[in-house]
Amino acid sequence: MIGVRVKIKIIEASDHHMLFELSEANPAIANALRRTIISEVPTMAIDYIVVIENNTMYFDEHIAHTLGMIPLTTDLEKYNLPEECKCGGSGCPLCTTRLILEVEAREDNTIIYSGDLKPQDPMIKPVRSDIPLFKLNKQDRIVLEAIARLGRGKQHSKWQPVGPIGYKYYPMIEIDDSKCNLCGECIKVCNRKALALKDAEIVLDPLKCSLCKLCVEACDSKAISLKMDDTRFIFQFETTGALEPQQILQKAIEIIIEKLESFKKQVAEA
Repeated sequence: MIGVRVKIKIIEASDHHMLFELSEANPAIANALRRTIISEVPTMAIDYIVVIENNTMYFDEHIAHTLGMIPLTTDLEKYNLPEECKCGGSGCPLCTTRLILEVEAREDNTIIYSGDLKPQDPMIKPVRSDIPLFKLNKQDRIVLEAIARLGRGKQHSKWQPVGPIGYKYYPMIEIDDSKCNLCGECIKVCNRKALALKDAEIVLDPLKCSLCKLCVEACDSKAISLKMDDTRFIFQFETTGALEPQQILQKAIEIIIEKLESFKKQVAEA
């Protein structure tokens, strides 16, 4: 970033979850990263549908909304955002793809799942095939074409790449050895088990600590001081499955850099 050299340390990462530390930063940078991940990183989602047949109890708009909220696997290299596409956003193979739903219930209480959607592009499909969508009665029939495109969370939540996301300040604990008698009361009151006694010393697990300060209140000898480091932050988020956690973080950083470069250029030209 322009004039800023923040550090990111990945603590834990899986297919749908990431825990990392952001350091040499400040609250403004931390919040900018959080907001960018939520609202700026693009993903694929069904934007509208063409209903060919629907004799069910569901209104067409209900079906469209339900399908729109299904997370789709996303290929950011293959597809363009509509506003950046050569077609001008009218819809072409470079910015849109289609999924077909053609189902008919042979008996009452037939459940239609996300796996019943047949993608035109095998790389763009529901993240999970077992998401229940509709319950149909016997002889109910739905035939439709769903058009998916890239979008951003700031346009609609269906394009958000993450579900829960948050960060906390990095906790710092100081214990006055001249006052501490190792009574262990601070350890007992810590609901998160963030404190432990190791080698005759109270140690803190920063990942578990919520900065509630129950340990400070429980210490009658006033030996504990708990503060937060406003230059270090512990981030945690869970993806929708549309993108891998590493992709989301990398793309968010790229977007922030692009915005800063654009702002710098506009200021220089003003």
